[in-house]
Amino acid sequence: MYSSGRGIPNILAAQTMRTTPPADSLPPATEAAQWYTTDLGTTLTEQAIFGRDPFVSDNARNACQTEFVNLFPDINVLLRHAVNGDFTPLQDAVLTLVHLTRRHAP
Repeated sequence: MYSSGRGIPNILAAQTMRTTPPADSLPPATEAAQWYTTDLGTTLTEQAIFGRDPFVSDNARNACQTEFVNLFPDINVLLRHAVNGDFTPLQDAVLTLVHLTRRHAP
């Protein structure tokens, strides 16, 4: 059992440098998928549309996202708690997002 702020995931995260590669160093998605097919002899599953967008406008979506970010500004805090066995903050965030979506999407 992990206590808050301790455990293997936290140790690994502390030892890892986070960096974003330059966009021009990565191939386009279609080219990367083709390389995958060529190298492994299998294909990737095409992205499927799932469900429907509940928002009628970008303004409604942005309002919901802004309100959520104001309430939960650092998702790393939620994930750190979950990784260490305390799921309540993440559960609260998900339920809050559901309620905000219902409020902003008629």
